[in-house]
Amino acid sequence: MARTQIPGNQISDGSLTGDDIDPTADVQVGSLAIGSSADSVAALTVTSTSKGLLPPRMTPAQRDAISSPPAGLLLYDSTNNELNYYNGSAWKKMDGSAAGTGCESASLYGQSSGTGFSSAMNACAAGSGTDQGWYHDGSSQLYTDSSCSNAASLSSGGYFYRTVSATKYYYYVTSGGIVKTGQYGSTTNLNTTDGQSCG
Repeated sequence: MARTQIPGNQISDGSLTGDDIDPTADVQVGSLAIGSSADSVAALTVTSTSKGLLPPRMTPAQRDAISSPPAGLLLYDSTNNELNYYNGSAWKKMDGSAAGTGCESASLYGQSSGTGFSSAMNACAAGSGTDQGWYHDGSSQLYTDSSCSNAASLSSGGYFYRTVSATKYYYYVTSGGIVKTGQYGSTTNLNTTDGQSCG
């Protein structure tokens, strides 16, 4: 692979594009600063009050196809809407738990198997419920299998709850297994907290 070295005074307009270097080159810079001067102990310094740092975005399948990832590699899982890092042996979420696989447990609880609560109030007030055993892949569709290939179906829609970080949320699930924020609300997915908080 070609190697391109960039003098410290070459970048002066705050941007580096494909016009500046060979896009196939292995670019080596001692310290790189964007938006300000480089910190003396940082390889990369990014300074901005209006822009963020956008890591590579990919699906779990694309992430898992990375050959021999180094420890510390960081990316954004676009299916499960979360940052992932590689710890040297496995992909992890930022809290240290296992990274999402693209099809994972929905952890939705209903009044009984295949039956939701009749109202959001009842779902929120329930001290316990029945885990429906459903799965989701980051879309609004629920599935009955861990490969997310068989769509869930109910005899009728109803309210279900799940608990995230000690907060209880309720969702309305249609007879076709579609997750919504409420009976007449918009569709949502379980990778966000777009469900309605029980308070």
